[in-house]
Amino acid sequence: MPVFMALMLLVLVLLSPMSYIVSALVSSYRSVSLLVPAVVTLKNGTEVGVTTSLTVKVVPGNGIVYIATNPIAGTDTEATARVAFLVASYLAGVDPYKFNVYISFNTSSLMIEGPSAGVAMTVAILAAIRGDHLRKDVIATGMVNPDGTVGPVGGLLAKLKAAARSGAKYFLIPEGQRYVYETKVVKKQVGLVVITKETRVPVDLYKLGKKLGVNVVEVSTIREAYWYFTGEKLPTMKSSNVSLPPCLAERLRTLTNSYINASERSIQNTSKLLSLLPISEVKYIRELINYTRSLISSSKNYVEENLTYVAASKTFDAAIISSYTLYAAEALAGIDPKEIVNETLVKTLNIINETKKILPSLPSNYEELEILVAASTRIEMAKEAISKAENLLSENVILDNSITGEWGALHEIAYAYWRAVSARDWAQTLSCFVYGRSLSFSSLRSVAGFALYYASSVISYATSLLKEVGVSSSFLNTATSYFNKAYNLFYNGKIYASMGYSLEAISYGIISIDSTFISNLSRIAKAAKLEAYDALARLHSKGLIPPLSLSYLEFAAVEKDPVNKLYFYELSSSYMKLLYYASGFSQVAVPVHITQTTTSSNSTQTSKISTTTTSPIKTLSGAYIAEAFLLLILGLIIGLIIGRISK
Repeated sequence: MPVFMALMLLVLVLLSPMSYIVSALVSSYRSVSLLVPAVVTLKNGTEVGVTTSLTVKVVPGNGIVYIATNPIAGTDTEATARVAFLVASYLAGVDPYKFNVYISFNTSSLMIEGPSAGVAMTVAILAAIRGDHLRKDVIATGMVNPDGTVGPVGGLLAKLKAAARSGAKYFLIPEGQRYVYETKVVKKQVGLVVITKETRVPVDLYKLGKKLGVNVVEVSTIREAYWYFTGEKLPTMKSSNVSLPPCLAERLRTLTNSYINASERSIQNTSKLLSLLPISEVKYIRELINYTRSLISSSKNYVEENLTYVAASKTFDAAIISSYTLYAAEALAGIDPKEIVNETLVKTLNIINETKKILPSLPSNYEELEILVAASTRIEMAKEAISKAENLLSENVILDNSITGEWGALHEIAYAYWRAVSARDWAQTLSCFVYGRSLSFSSLRSVAGFALYYASSVISYATSLLKEVGVSSSFLNTATSYFNKAYNLFYNGKIYASMGYSLEAISYGIISIDSTFISNLSRIAKAAKLEAYDALARLHSKGLIPPLSLSYLEFAAVEKDPVNKLYFYELSSSYMKLLYYASGFSQVAVPVHITQTTTSSNSTQTSKISTTTTSPIKTLSGAYIAEAFLLLILGLIIGLIIGRISK
């Protein structure tokens, strides 16, 4: 009897933790399934649409995405899954590092690849997190962009036919892709000769869908797609207050006047040198002076419109151009360029050191976090420009290249000086914010790690997409370069600057995707604006007023160029999402170890991101093997005990 009781006690002790774990997993386990259209290319080159079974399971975890496919998945599918998980987590308002996601495909296609399942994956993950049911008569295809918008895909005609065969009532496609072209063989009898040729015929997917019994619907965001699948409208928050904090706005007005005065002093000093310059160079210097004056004039208009950040930015550009103009005039007048660079270098380093002294090691609130990121990132940009100026000086590249537009040593050192000044200016705005609860270094390092992970996901995604269509992008090159800097800064302990470069990498990565695949950037910029305003409203609901994010949002509103407009909306949104995550996460994991990459403007694949065994994407079998192994060991222990007792 004592032996039996001891055995039962041992079994209870061993089984209680396991039963608790299993119970917890079962109670929080959520699974959803849906059909995804795909295209199979036959041996004769014909494209045939098929449907793929996609199943998503969400369990408590630490932010790992497991993928199981039958047959196999391409790297672009893995990158799509990472972005889908991050977008779904944000839209659900949850910490992505509290879940693990299991994604499985089962298809007749030889290989799962391409980004076209991005919308379906995002919707499925979102539904699993929220616990919503998905309609079985809705099928979607589309690329998911990191900002939650929907990007274009191919094979829509074949996919529509596959959706109709599966009994779908709604077929969701990316906005702007209602019309596609179908290749048809046309035969024409000319005398005794039959001439055969291929011709491209436009097809209206909406009208064809009606004939097939399917409603074809264009969607531009994941929010729209989710409504068709669930009937649930994801909460979209709107904020009526997009103005800068009064203290910051006043500070920017002061800076605008300061930059204008500095620019006008440079113009005056440059004008005194014109008589000393070769006639052939006077025109060049005058053009620079006129350009500076145009920037000052436009900034004054923005001041009248109360767009204080835009005004300060325009006069900041004027200060850089006017300084370069003065340096160029001095060099053309006979002053040694090395002397100009060295003198400016000393002033720049003094400002950097001065700025570092006034920056606290830890922010007192989340608004201050943005200021620390802004100032620290600008310090690193100034240092980088110093290095470029010194290299160009050693190569005797003094002035800008009038043909390529590439900067010379004098322009780089002028930029370095004013970039250092802007770092100091941002640091001095810390006095505008009320002190609150200080953030710990470990939590900030985790937030910086999350930004780095997000940047790696976006760049991996963009790289695979552009490689697929054989396109190189200067935006992706820039994104990769910024990511590498963020990586170095992070592992050198400079977490604030690392955050800034990661967010720049995210923004440029998104632009590289949109500018390649979307013809109407104004439309996507409008969608990005809505997402940015939603992010702002989320912060306002937490009582946060993001100074830098609001500044970028102000600039986006007045930008005319769709690429620049999209960039500022994405940058603003990226900063606000970082603050949102930082203020809501209980614990964020340190990022995966990502290898640095080299950037080449001539290569199609401008970046390659690889991970170690801590990668956030793993095969599905690994998790099941671990669980089975634990149960096996437990069974062996119990069996051994029973065997000993029976003897």
